[in-house]
Amino acid sequence: MAEAARTLGNSSLAELMATPEGRQVVRRYAVDHLFFFARVVQKNPLMVEDLHGPLCEFLEDPKAKKKLVLIPRGHLKTTLAAKDYAAWSYVKNHDVRVGIFSSTEDKAADILEGIKRSFHEDTATPMMKQLFPECIVTRKWSNKKPWSKGTPLMPRNTHYAKENTFHAM
Repeated sequence: MAEAARTLGNSSLAELMATPEGRQVVRRYAVDHLFFFARVVQKNPLMVEDLHGPLCEFLEDPKAKKKLVLIPRGHLKTTLAAKDYAAWSYVKNHDVRVGIFSSTEDKAADILEGIKRSFHEDTATPMMKQLFPECIVTRKWSNKKPWSKGTPLMPRNTHYAKENTFHAM
């Protein structure tokens, strides 16, 4: 978070969020930094910079195509490496497709439900709604689209795509 303070300047987050220009600065920072997106935008106070900061940098590294995260239970592996990373990937690229794989289909479906809560108008954080309004799924959308069937089709940049954005397997 020290890097965020340096990058975002002397202004407090509340001051930045109060203006459209400030929200754009915060939005760009969230798109570029998984830790900030997970900790601040997704509002997860249990994430700590010493542990989760390096993990986020590892997940952000485009050179490593295959990644394995081994840390003990209860250290937010699934929250960060599956739920938040998938949500962050979508806000960066609305045309992305994400497969959620787990030891059982039920576990993968639970992760998918967490991702869906990140984007639904009833459960998304206030900051998520402010910074990424184009990503928020309304009740009207979720009642019409495959969203309610478990594998959500999110709003896209391309109108021809029919595959679901997130799929649990």
